[in-house]
Amino acid sequence: MGDGTIPIVVAGGMMTTGYFKNSSRLYNTGIEMASALLTGAIVDQIIKRSTGRETPNKATEPRGRWAPFPSFKQYSSNTSKYDAVPRGHILSATALFPVFQERYPEYNYITYPVEVLWLGVLGFGMLNVGVHWASDYPLGIAVGYVFGRAAVRLHKPDAHGKVSSWRFFPGLHVETDAPT
Repeated sequence: MGDGTIPIVVAGGMMTTGYFKNSSRLYNTGIEMASALLTGAIVDQIIKRSTGRETPNKATEPRGRWAPFPSFKQYSSNTSKYDAVPRGHILSATALFPVFQERYPEYNYITYPVEVLWLGVLGFGMLNVGVHWASDYPLGIAVGYVFGRAAVRLHKPDAHGKVSSWRFFPGLHVETDAPT
């Protein structure tokens, strides 16, 4: 539930369905979700490798040892000694919701409770098995939310009605009077 598979399948499913149904709204929602997941994962890895915090079940001291900037070999050979903060699991789950809520606001009455339930169950499950610290979740949630919102902003027109000329992902734009 929290390994990133569900968010990747949701983003891929929306892109594929949108492409074959020729729905720019659905396709762009999937692209924005994929963008949020990819950029969030990159930042997640940078933060993990910069902080180097131990996971609870491998902690060698109370609250885990911090060993900033381990070498690539150290990190790869004993990942649990360095990858507790932030939580990529919670980050990837969180990143989907701002995109969906912005693109499909008519379903917010469903998405808000689903988001709270999913993140709550995911967080409790990882705490219960001792693979993450509770203090790591706020940063994971914040980064996921920020990158979800940023992915949507890349597609929205600015105050002058122009879409940003900088593109980091593919998109489909169909001229209509209705918002996409």
